[in-house]
Amino acid sequence: MRRLGAEEIDAVIARQGVGVLALSKDGVPYALPMSYGYDPDRATFFVMFGADGRKTDYVDANDVASLAVVEREDPTWRSILVRGAIEPVPKPRERRALAGFATTATFPADLEVWGDRLQETELELYELDVEEVSGRAFEP
Repeated sequence: MRRLGAEEIDAVIARQGVGVLALSKDGVPYALPMSYGYDPDRATFFVMFGADGRKTDYVDANDVASLAVVEREDPTWRSILVRGAIEPVPKPRERRALAGFATTATFPADLEVWGDRLQETELELYELDVEEVSGRAFEP
C-alpha cells in the first residue's frame, strides 16, 4: 500500500465520476452510490437527488458527509476518501455545480428515479466542501 499524492487523487476523482456518499441520521448509517460533479479549483464535490425523500432527510440531519471513490485497474486498486461539510448549493453557484457535473459525472442514458424519468424529477444540488481527503493505492 502507498499513499497517493494530490495529483493522483485528482486524476482518480476526474476519471471515475461515481462514488459512495455516506451519511447518518440518529446513529443510522446510509451509504448510497451516486454520480458526482467535481470542481478541483474549489475542492468541492457536487451531488444531486430528488427534493423530497430519504437522501434529503439524511442531508438535513448532517453537516458532514463522506464520499468514497474506488478505481480498479487489475491488479491495482486505488481508493479516495473525502470528508467535509454538505449543504445545498447557493443559487449563485448552481451554474458552476452543473459545469462540474458536465465534466465529471457519469449517468446512464435512461436513468429513472422511482419510475420517473430524470427529466421529470425535481432535483436539488448539494455541495460537499473537502475538509479532509486521502488516497491509497494497493499494488502487487
